[in-house]
Parts: sequence; C-alpha cells; structure tokens
Amino acid sequence: MNKSIKYGLFLLILGVIVGSLLVLVNSITAPIIEEQRLAAINESIKLVAPEVDGITDETSETPNLPSSILNVYVSNDKKTVIYVARTTGYAGGNVDTLVAFDVTSKTIINAKITDAQKQTAGIGDKILTHDFKLAGKSASVYAELNIPELKSPENEIISGATISSKAVLTGIKAASANFLEVYGG
Repeated sequence: MNKSIKYGLFLLILGVIVGSLLVLVNSITAPIIEEQRLAAINESIKLVAPEVDGITDETSETPNLPSSILNVYVSNDKKTVIYVARTTGYAGGNVDTLVAFDVTSKTIINAKITDAQKQTAGIGDKILTHDFKLAGKSASVYAELNIPELKSPENEIISGATISSKAVLTGIKAASANFLEVYGG
C-alpha cells in the first residue's frame, strides 16, 4: 500500500476517534455548563427582581424580538418578565442591561446595567452604578421614548456620559416595547 494512503487512513481514523471523544465529553459537560449558566443568570436577576424564585428562558418563544434583546426570562409564577438588552454605547462598546417588568401592573420593577465595555473610565462607566430611577414607572413611558430628543434632568442622563446613558435607555426602550407587545399594554 502506498504510504500516503496509509497516512490518510490513519488520519481519518484518528479524526473519527477524536471527534467521538469530543461528542462524549460534550454530552457529559453540557448539562453542567448549562446549570452554571442559569445559576449566573439567576444571580444577575436577583439584582433587578429579588422576589423572583426561578426562571424559564422564553427567548425562543417570544415573538418579534429586536436584535438588541439577547434573552427573555419569565419567572416561574409568570408575574415577572426579565429582558437582557445589549446596545451600543460610547466607542462601540456593548452596554448590557437587565430590565424586569411586572406583568400585572405593566411597570418596570428595576433595571441594572451588568456590562459597560469601552465606556470612558470615570465618566461613561458611571452607568454601572447610576440610578436611572425606573422602578415603578410604566413600561409605556419608556416604549415611546424619543431617544435623540432626551433631556438630562427628566431622564436621568449622566452629564458627560450622554452616549452611554442613551445606550441604556435604548435597551430599556426596546425591552419595554416588546414587553407591551407581548403582554399587552
């Protein structure tokens, strides 16, 4: 037999063995990784909706999601809906915002910025700790925001961090609009 055919067969068999091992390892580790991912999400959700005890990922079942909405979670008691929005802030950095809504009152329970990549240190990154005073406000108010026309005092925009603040509010607007579309309002 020609050497190149032998090497080819050897590589083919080796590839099949390695591929099979990868499938086996993935089947063992995938449930563990998913469990850890959900635990991390639950911890983040406690920041915006501490009363929620257990969630279900409803992202694939939620209609008309804009591209800025990464995930939608519904509490086990169906009283709270949590959106994960990703918008673009200063210098093209991602701004990730968790927004929790009360299904009954159609109000925002709370919102928390969980990531602010590339935002100016000491200025734009203030959005991570800033209180945008959203708790208890109607989702319809934020679903109808005209982001370019926003004024600082009424919407809690951080002075010097307008782009970062508007990125947060853009995510809240997208989440509010979809929430009202799906849950009525």
